[in-house]
Amino acid sequence: MRTSGLQICLTLISVTPLMMASCSGNEPDSLAGTDKSKGTPLRFAVSQPRSKAAVTTESLRQFSVWANYRAIGAGQQVPWVPVFSDNDGKPAPEATVTKDPGTGAWGYGDVRYWYPGNSYSFQAFHAATDEGATAVTPTFNTTANNASHYLTLSDFNGTEGTDLLYAVDVRDYADTNSPSVVSLNFSHLTAKVVINGVIDPVLPDGHTVTVTSVRLYGMNTSGSWSGLTFNPANGSAGVWTLNTTSSSTISNPYAANTTARTITKSTTPTDLIRNADNSGHDIMMLPQEIPVGSRVEIKYYNNNETETIHTVNLNIWTASTQLAGGWKAGNTYHYTVTFGGSDYIIFDAPQVETWTDEGGGNIIIQKPA
Repeated sequence: MRTSGLQICLTLISVTPLMMASCSGNEPDSLAGTDKSKGTPLRFAVSQPRSKAAVTTESLRQFSVWANYRAIGAGQQVPWVPVFSDNDGKPAPEATVTKDPGTGAWGYGDVRYWYPGNSYSFQAFHAATDEGATAVTPTFNTTANNASHYLTLSDFNGTEGTDLLYAVDVRDYADTNSPSVVSLNFSHLTAKVVINGVIDPVLPDGHTVTVTSVRLYGMNTSGSWSGLTFNPANGSAGVWTLNTTSSSTISNPYAANTTARTITKSTTPTDLIRNADNSGHDIMMLPQEIPVGSRVEIKYYNNNETETIHTVNLNIWTASTQLAGGWKAGNTYHYTVTFGGSDYIIFDAPQVETWTDEGGGNIIIQKPA
């Protein structure tokens, strides 16, 4: 299994010659505040994204990273030393890494350095929130046997369109000849759901449909996440524990859009949740088995017949029966609503952007009210 994500490189420069390992080829030649006599400074660069979800190379401007080290081969009784907290013995403090909008350089405050002969553990996190969304703050954890670290999230609200990214890297830095680039491959912790609208091509040219309301409901809206088992190489994006009392309803939907928008007979699908002016937000869905009551309610009228509002309640659970395991982290699910005038609606099974063999084949036809 594959998980879509952004690749970040934590670039470290050798103590003797300043050896630069490049991900994107556009990082600056030096890190502000570097003292070469202290050893190997940590540097950051962003590669081209492999993600199709909300965050891209251009929009990623900040992330947090936790880093700890201890002697290679040290027993579990030996405590980890935090990289970003002046060796005060507290492993939780993190560095906020930000991108300079002018130079494109990544910086994080006082420069830190590699220490040869140590094992390093990195955890990185970013929450891309829309304006007004609740801030997302992870908790840093150490396993009971002091072997490794991971992050957790509590009571996360999936309805605000927040894209969660997480990455880990564990490696040894034996000496200054050790590989000096730490690749942080960010994975998405939620799924992305898209509801597109199109007009049936058999209808006459000039036919339009104006959608006045869309409501997505019936799925769980909140939950907690643990990165203890996070391992993208094995297809694991960690574990979500859903709040089963948080099911969305038609009056309190997971996502909604009440801005009227007109669909013309064209080849470009219209996103029914996010508007053309980019208002509204993407549907970042908590990974979950799709509940039986999952629905999308759509109200619309044809051409200029504003007095005849049609309402259709489409069954997402039925359309998604071929999705083994439901909505999975790192996948984008494209549902298409084909408007057939006043006579019918065609609701396609979702096309899955990452695992294409899971999409297609299940078409539900419903007559609008």
